[in-house]
Amino acid sequence: MISCIPNSVRQLSQRLKHDLVTTDVFSYHNPVRLLNAYNLAQRTSHSAPNNRIRLESLIVLQQAAERFSVVLTSPAHAEPDKYRISVLSPLGAALTGLQPGDNCTVNVVGIRSTFTVIQVIN
Repeated sequence: MISCIPNSVRQLSQRLKHDLVTTDVFSYHNPVRLLNAYNLAQRTSHSAPNNRIRLESLIVLQQAAERFSVVLTSPAHAEPDKYRISVLSPLGAALTGLQPGDNCTVNVVGIRSTFTVIQVIN
């Protein structure tokens, strides 16, 4: 059975959890990075192979021995409490375009977390 959020993430502060799935990692201080991230999300949503992560993908991730799932959404449709994360969040940006077996590392507030993509459902 897949849990919604791994224990290791639950143990992090509420701020870290919030920053990991909701904060605009690119911010408006660097509009070129923001535009590039949005363009990548748009390109992968239209042209990615079926097993690549794109907007509205259901993603099963593993962090250490814990598995959990999220849905990648546009910032306007992000609902972290329902495990719908923004493509512009640190985790969402790192996942975009990946496929099963790929890893990503996210650094938020000085804490590095590595995730493995287990399954992608489009």
